[in-house]
Amino acid sequence: MKPKEIYRRTLIEYLGDWENPIPNRLEMAKVCKVKPDTLRKHFTPDEYAEIEKEGLDLRKKRSAKPRMQVYQSMLKGAKGGVVPAQKEFLDRTEGKVIDRLQVGIDEATLSTILTTLPPEQAEKTKAALLAITTHKTKP
Repeated sequence: MKPKEIYRRTLIEYLGDWENPIPNRLEMAKVCKVKPDTLRKHFTPDEYAEIEKEGLDLRKKRSAKPRMQVYQSMLKGAKGGVVPAQKEFLDRTEGKVIDRLQVGIDEATLSTILTTLPPEQAEKTKAALLAITTHKTKP
């Protein structure tokens, strides 16, 4: 296998893992254990963008189960009359969330979602929420 393909696969796999932070171009070189100039010789800016997109798509696919738990919690809260949960659920189903992505989750929102759940499920949902919200790529 050619070095370019090895670097490409390495970066996509790294980006696809929720445990890894989203790297900048210099950090991508460290992930591949090469100098930044080496990656620049192999990849154009468009190729970098394609690798990032594929890696982040893989990350999204791998997060399906935790995201499902979060949406179920929001729906349960919304059905129970929790107004912030109702608004959040409707915003997500109407696609308004894209306009206000944020890193992290504030305590009030987290509390609103978790209070609608039994304690054992609340802990699992909290962990899933924190995993999802700490890896956003847009402010």
